[in-house]
Amino acid sequence: MTCIVGLAENNTVYMGADSGSGSSGDWDMRISAVPKLFRSGPFLIGYTSSWRMGQILQHHLHMEELVLPVSGSDVQEFMVCTFIEKVREALKTFAYATKEHNEETGGQFLVGCFGHLFHIESDYQVNEAADGMDACGCAEKFALGALWSSRAEKPRERIAKALDAAAYFSGGVRPPMIIESVDDER
Repeated sequence: MTCIVGLAENNTVYMGADSGSGSSGDWDMRISAVPKLFRSGPFLIGYTSSWRMGQILQHHLHMEELVLPVSGSDVQEFMVCTFIEKVREALKTFAYATKEHNEETGGQFLVGCFGHLFHIESDYQVNEAADGMDACGCAEKFALGALWSSRAEKPRERIAKALDAAAYFSGGVRPPMIIESVDDER
């Protein structure tokens, strides 16, 4: 019941989120006053899956404790070896992560940092799309199509169009839309 859209361009990551709130079991929707997109230190995070997961990421994942990668270092390695381990620890500590058949799962979200856009899946995999665009949530395919078709436009306009397309085609996406950006601050 969400659409999170991200775009990495020229060492800046742009991200947008809708404000719809509903359950996946039905299509009843409300507008939430709680943003699905927030900034914590050098990280811009937009989440789907669960409000609880987002609250843990925002209020319990202590980013100031992370040793950040220096310019020119492997950001992917930092995300896999340092950032994700902090996420796993926080989700386990605050009773969100689940373990079934020896497989641990969390939730899905996008992270913008150091000029990169990462897609975190529920199995904690860290992916970075080669084209610098990504989306998650129930309307991600509509958003990705709009991002692709607006390649000649400015980044914030592309994010806005992607969210508008997601809201137009999906009953699980609602305005108001929030758009933020984060620069590589290393």
